[in-house]
Amino acid sequence: MSTTTGTHFFFKMEYQHIIIGGGCAGFQLAKTMLELPKESIRSILIIESSKVHAPKSWCFWSTISHPYRHLVEKEWHSLGFKAYQNQKNLPLQHQTYQYIDSTSFISHHLSLFAKDPRLTIVYKTVSGIEETENGCLVQCENGAYHSEYVYNSVPHLQEKPYLKPKVWQHFLGWEITTSENSFDTEKATLMDFDVDKNEDGRFIYILPFTEKRALVECTVFSTQEYALESFECSLRSYLEKKYSNDYTISKIERGTIPMMPKINAEITKRIIPIGTAAGCIKASTGYSFTRNLEHTTKIIGYLQGNNKRPKYAYSRFTFYDKLLLWIIENQQSEIKKIFYLLFKNNSIKNILMFLDERTSIVQDLRIFYFLPKRTFIKALIKSKLVDLAPIKFTIKRYLGSIKTAFTFWQKTEVVSMQKNIID
Repeated sequence: MSTTTGTHFFFKMEYQHIIIGGGCAGFQLAKTMLELPKESIRSILIIESSKVHAPKSWCFWSTISHPYRHLVEKEWHSLGFKAYQNQKNLPLQHQTYQYIDSTSFISHHLSLFAKDPRLTIVYKTVSGIEETENGCLVQCENGAYHSEYVYNSVPHLQEKPYLKPKVWQHFLGWEITTSENSFDTEKATLMDFDVDKNEDGRFIYILPFTEKRALVECTVFSTQEYALESFECSLRSYLEKKYSNDYTISKIERGTIPMMPKINAEITKRIIPIGTAAGCIKASTGYSFTRNLEHTTKIIGYLQGNNKRPKYAYSRFTFYDKLLLWIIENQQSEIKKIFYLLFKNNSIKNILMFLDERTSIVQDLRIFYFLPKRTFIKALIKSKLVDLAPIKFTIKRYLGSIKTAFTFWQKTEVVSMQKNIID
């Protein structure tokens, strides 16, 4: 691997594959490409805008076997949920909730890349990408790169036009150490809504690493940004209520995750979206790690000629996500109730299958049956996600058919009765 920084002259260099974005999706793809035979992967260029990355926590539920098992620093065998003073402990079966630190993830990949001369990393800002007659052109501040294929993780470079997300997941996390044993190391708290007055649906997320050390995070789904003090106040009051004030903060994690249900990416043969640009972030939850892995597998299959060009097609789960995002945008106070009823009336197995988009329509209907129906019907009507005109026309036509059939039946009965009288 070679590493370069920006220069002050125009250049044009040739590569077989260019990956825009040195994050989770880009590094997963590059690593998997380098595992292919050398004759099929000759050169890879990763273009990343910055050498400095804010630390992140990547969590997901999974079975024991996956390519990054060795990077899992901690896993939990059950999940916790709490709302309206009701607490649920949800044991996981045949899988665990796993944690990977982004710093370890990046270090691991850079170490692998350093051993392979086929891969180069440059730190530049990409201003545009376009498909040419014989490949792709990637424009940077001081020149351009040419390649056979481009894999892009930056949505605004490919969307026509770029649709900025309305709803974001905002969070602030403190990694704390307490003086006494305070945490259950076998259980991660997925959502605890019993924080503050909670008019905006905020919740606390807890990852215990030891009995005395844990990441405690305050999260809110919202269209608006919140001041840092808002999150700090929630964390302080929660920790004081649960664990007193006897703790120290060793690490701070703050960020925002776009909650985008639809990617308006321009479809081309050689420019393939990945990561955020491919819709790999689950819009209603923010989870992306395993979805990136699945998308990477599809890309590799495409390069080997085993399947069609990978893309995230519109599905009923996209529709579900859009409904929830409309509710977050317009009825934020309903979030707590929705998740409370979801976890109260469904097994953790079915909930995780639903979030993984692996449930059947029958299972979906059962899940929605226990959710606040008025809230979702209102979202369905007011969000205009569904054109109700064809539905109204179909109902009217159906009722008209019933009326015609009933009229015909009445006439038949009258004729039959008259015939019987004559006979």
